[in-house]
Amino acid sequence: MDVKIKNVLREGLTFSYEYDFGDTTHITIKVLGKQKGYQLSRIEIMARNNPKEYKCSKCGNKARFYCYECSNYYCEECIENDRSNCYHEIIYEIIEGQNSPRCGVCGYVYNEKGEDEYLPKIKSLF
Repeated sequence: MDVKIKNVLREGLTFSYEYDFGDTTHITIKVLGKQKGYQLSRIEIMARNNPKEYKCSKCGNKARFYCYECSNYYCEECIENDRSNCYHEIIYEIIEGQNSPRCGVCGYVYNEKGEDEYLPKIKSLF
C-alpha cells in the first residue's frame, strides 16, 4: 500500500483497527484534530488511550488484580478471600496509568518507563 496517512485521516473520522491477528485486539480510533507547526524526525507520542477502569468481578469495586486462570478481576479485599481458587503465579497486578489495550495479551506487560523516550520534548503544545 502506497498511501500516506495524512491523505486518509481527517478531523472527526472514527475507524476500527485490528492489531496482531491471532490474539487480535480490536481498537476504535477517533481523529480529534491535527497538530500544526510541529514535526520532528523521531517518533513521539501524540495521543493517549483513555485508561480503562477495571471492576472487581465479585463486588464491583475498582480492580487491582487479574487472574489468568479464572479470567476474573479482583479488588484487594476479594483477591484475599478468593486466592485459594487461583494459582499465585498467574495473578497479574493492574498498574495505575496503564492504558494499552494489549495489557495481558500475549504476555504484554505495561512498563512505566518504556514510553519515556517517546514522550514529547515540547510539552507546551499538548
